[in-house]
Amino acid sequence: MSTKSQPSRELTPAEIIAQAEAEYLAAQQHVETVEAQIAAGDEDLTPEDLDKAKSVSRFADLRRAAAERKAARAAAKQQRAHTAKVIDDNIIATQGLEQQIDPLLQQARVLIDQALEITKRHDRAVFAIAELAETEGNPYSHDDDPDVIGLARPGAFELTWFETRGVRGEVYGSQKVLTRLTSQYRNRSI
Repeated sequence: MSTKSQPSRELTPAEIIAQAEAEYLAAQQHVETVEAQIAAGDEDLTPEDLDKAKSVSRFADLRRAAAERKAARAAAKQQRAHTAKVIDDNIIATQGLEQQIDPLLQQARVLIDQALEITKRHDRAVFAIAELAETEGNPYSHDDDPDVIGLARPGAFELTWFETRGVRGEVYGSQKVLTRLTSQYRNRSI
């Protein structure tokens, strides 16, 4: 009956240290036992038995120190492997970003262009009303006639709103569209 050897797995750094520590403690305990037996008068033990126990203990102590160094190297190797995997995973995650984003940005550009075009048409209509009001009489009159147009002009040529027949129209402007579009992203972090 043949027994196939199972492939040995690599011990973890903690297992390496624990195994060496256990061997050292067992060897040290053996030294103490031999010394105690000699002190108790056991005549079957020889100086060679004591030297051998001490030699085994010293050997186990050296192996324990080597195991600590080996465990430190293994831990460093595992950390490097983990770091390399994280880096590789993140490199993979960054590949193809432009191919993913470009179509979305193109769709966004189309929608923004449409919003700006609607805004231009809206503003042209507001300016047409203002121009008509300018040519048809005093647009700044605020009597009770509902057909009179009131205009707000904060600057020399800057129309911001008009009101007539209970309807208020505002110049929207492309800057306001872009400001509304980006305002929700100003304080957003990645």
